[in-house]
Amino acid sequence: LPHYGHLLTGYVKDIVPRYRTMRGYMVDRRFGWDTHGLPAELEVQRQLGITDKSQIDEMGIEKFNDACRESVLKYTGEWREYVTRQAR
Repeated sequence: LPHYGHLLTGYVKDIVPRYRTMRGYMVDRRFGWDTHGLPAELEVQRQLGITDKSQIDEMGIEKFNDACRESVLKYTGEWREYVTRQAR
C-alpha cells in the first residue's frame, strides 16, 4: 500500500508534465498501476502456500498470473483514494 516514497515520486510525476504543459508542449497524462512485479508475486505465493517454482509450473503460469492480477487489483480502491487525496 502507499507510503512516503509513493508521495515523493507522485509529485515528481506531476511537476514535470505540468511544467512541460506550461511551456506549451502537449503532454499526455496517463495514469496506470505499477504492480511491483516481485513483491506482488511473493504475496500470491505466500497466500497460496507456494514454496518453489515447480509448484507454479504445476499450477500453470496463466493461472498463477491470474492470481497475481487478482491480488493486485483488490487494492485498486485504496490506490484511487490515495491518488485522489494526492491531487494527481
